Amino acid sequence: MTYQTMLAIAAIKNDDTDDIIQKKIRMTAQFVDDFATIRILNFKKANWNTNKYQLFHVMQDIRNADCKTIGMVYVRALRRMGMSVEGITRFGLNQFSKRYMLHILARLTSYVNVLMGNPSHFEEYVDRKRQGNTYDIEHILPDKYEDYKDGFADLEDFESTRNLIGNLILLTRDKNRSYQAMKYSEKVQKYAGDNILAQALSSTAYSKNPSFLSTVVAKYGFRDIPDFDRQSIVDRAEIYLKMASDIWNPNDIKNIAGGWDDDEEKAFFKNEKGR
Repeated sequence: MTYQTMLAIAAIKNDDTDDIIQKKIRMTAQFVDDFATIRILNFKKANWNTNKYQLFHVMQDIRNADCKTIGMVYVRALRRMGMSVEGITRFGLNQFSKRYMLHILARLTSYVNVLMGNPSHFEEYVDRKRQGNTYDIEHILPDKYEDYKDGFADLEDFESTRNLIGNLILLTRDKNRSYQAMKYSEKVQKYAGDNILAQALSSTAYSKNPSFLSTVVAKYGFRDIPDFDRQSIVDRAEIYLKMASDIWNPNDIKNIAGGWDDDEEKAFFKNEKGR
């Protein structure tokens, strides 16, 4: 995201205190994260060349401004994108998304880890060059059309549905490759010893696991799935959407800025200068 530095430098003034500088950098990081992720989840390019017209005007509007104004500019830009994190329910593996999918799944998994009071492990999930076992993308529903054809219109429908994010989790490379030939009923027992999004498929995750039950299940509605099918993929995607709405939430920018009331926001959005 090469535009992150340009946005941060535009926002900061020479006489800003260290506290203000940190707030502006945090707001900028959150904006770039939200902006890029929302575009990616809707199969849109997130690079500078594709988005330079919009982002250049954002830069103009935040230049040397105070924290509240910068926060409002960022939130306004996100609200007016014409798309949202709801795109995650249709997000799946293809030629465009394969470079991003590991990152998105790592964000979801690490978010739940932290919510439970555990280490994030995000860097470990996304590091494809580290020594030992790296992480791969696991398809929960095995690539066995004959075993599941009753729930799908045809082979093409099966393959496209199987690539949706609701059917995907992270697993270490050795486990991902060793599970490929297994039926779901066999794999789900082995998921019980893996990361939390994999564990959540098995009933064992819901026994004597108070941090998971009280902070994650209660908030997002995870449940064990003894038989995985098309509806299970839809249900998991809806849970991912709830999580994504919290991870990439424009209100976080508002909170960093110190907040503003609804009337201020309406007036600010209404009084945008014409271009």
